[in-house]
Amino acid sequence: MFKSFLFLLSYLPLFVIFAINNFGNVLFLFFSFFSIFVFVVSLVLFISAKTNAEEKFIKFEKVESQNVRLLDYIFVYILPFINMGGIKELISFAIIVFIVGNIYVKTDLIAINPVLSLFGYNIYRVCLMDGREKSIRSAWLISKSITEGMKVKEFSKDFYLGMADKK
Repeated sequence: MFKSFLFLLSYLPLFVIFAINNFGNVLFLFFSFFSIFVFVVSLVLFISAKTNAEEKFIKFEKVESQNVRLLDYIFVYILPFINMGGIKELISFAIIVFIVGNIYVKTDLIAINPVLSLFGYNIYRVCLMDGREKSIRSAWLISKSITEGMKVKEFSKDFYLGMADKK
């Protein structure tokens, strides 16, 4: 559920653009309410996950910035500039978002999120030592800054949120 809303949050600007482009008709109301719903639910889930996630210290073996992958979203942001005149276009759009969303959630690419980037978060692919299995594994880290041996919140085995040091 968290990953699905994180995906929808990544397309929030797209929904807002659709609302603006459809000002004065029923699609404006749909996309406006949907945008507000996605934002509020995503914010609540993000804050809840951040509050309830297990806190731990991890050391990275390797860190790679993934901010450049935010450009992958550009092709989808072109969609609102295609005429959305009727129900056929709306259904086509829903199918595209469903397919892309399914791929992004199943492949954990939801970490690459332009909305989180707008709030100052950077996206990293990190390799870290798995203490239980004594092996190196890959994970996503979303953090405003990165330091060696930093404190993180574990959302899932492959998804972490970096916590800023309060000095």
